[in-house]
Amino acid sequence: MADIQDVIIPYELLVRFGPDAAPTGAHVQYLRRVTLDGEIIKDDVQPPQPVDLAGFPTGAIMTDTTRDALAKVTSQAAQIATLSGQLDIVTAELTKANADLAAVTADVTQLRTELTDAQQAAIVNDSALKGQLYAARDQLGAANATIQQLENTIKQMQAAPAPSAG
Repeated sequence: MADIQDVIIPYELLVRFGPDAAPTGAHVQYLRRVTLDGEIIKDDVQPPQPVDLAGFPTGAIMTDTTRDALAKVTSQAAQIATLSGQLDIVTAELTKANADLAAVTADVTQLRTELTDAQQAAIVNDSALKGQLYAARDQLGAANATIQQLENTIKQMQAAPAPSAG
């Protein structure tokens, strides 16, 4: 009686790496081998499929520690992708915050300029008003002196004897 066997055995483990040299995925290819009375009749390499590291017989090519490390790397690659997406979002928010800060800073600079201009105008107005006040004081002093002279003249006229009619 002929002994025909049809078995599927691991053939190849493919690990892909990204631009940063970190593993990004792993696939396995199996070999379908058909034998007749111990002679290989057919070897057929199957299409690659995602690796289930927990169920993949790796004893001959890697230790449990290596398999666990590869599983951890695969998990961390997914975490990196998630964190990278979150970093992109935070970076966009930071860019917007920086733009908002630049706008507020420009507003503050404009307001400082306007305040400085208003202060300088107030100083000029203050000087002009002080000049007008000093001039008004001088005029008042001159008016008071004139009034004093007129009062003295009136007193003198009242104290002088009236001229006789003749």
